[in-house]
Amino acid sequence: MKHINKTTAITAALLCPLAVFAESGDFIGEWVNVDTETRHITRFTVTPSGNNANLMDIQVYGKCHPSDCDWGISKLHLYGENISDSDYQFAKTTYDQSFKENTITMELRDDNRLMVDSFSRFYNGSRENYHKYDIFRKVEDQTSGCEQPDLVVSNIERPEYDNGSIIHATIKNIGGSTAAESIARLIDPSTPQETGAPYNSVANVPPLTAGDSYRVTFSLPYWIYHPDAEFNVTADYKGMVKECREKNNNKEFFELG
Repeated sequence: MKHINKTTAITAALLCPLAVFAESGDFIGEWVNVDTETRHITRFTVTPSGNNANLMDIQVYGKCHPSDCDWGISKLHLYGENISDSDYQFAKTTYDQSFKENTITMELRDDNRLMVDSFSRFYNGSRENYHKYDIFRKVEDQTSGCEQPDLVVSNIERPEYDNGSIIHATIKNIGGSTAAESIARLIDPSTPQETGAPYNSVANVPPLTAGDSYRVTFSLPYWIYHPDAEFNVTADYKGMVKECREKNNNKEFFELG
């Protein structure tokens, strides 16, 4: 049995001090992996989710080429040390990525560091399950005090066998104020038209208050077999809404049979 000395790993990364008590807001923000050469999780963003102090939204990005893969938005549950402890210093989330499950646990340190353990379990047994340990640092908030809306694509659903030309996606406002009406667009880069441009479809999104979501429906003029699907969905693709961040509106769906 192998023995992994996590203390050595932490010491090598600036001798991180012991965990300290933290309010839920200490988790909020953008976090990046201190290992710039990682082949796993590169960064993630934590945002509030409703009025529950121990529940957040997390958007994780993994290493891909040429750009990082967006895992989508998941619920991040915060934990204290006992049933009356609201000074949360631990967190947990789980991602179902169709072929594997990723469980991520976190421990907050007092120097804007997160100790992150991720556990990858493969459904079909084609690969061995594995564990990864990383340290993340908090990025200085570039939108502090920003009360503007912020639209993201939180989910793209797999096409169904009996309704292959219909694709559903969810647009969410993770910003601090209401987003005006906007237009979302889906592109299928794997299927070009006669002109050479990829097929696409657009859908109207109504005004969304802070924290609200809307499920949009796209339609393409051909049948899509979901194990070999590739889509790219952009929220507010015409730039109709002034947002806190303008570079987080896009999400990709890619699955091979």
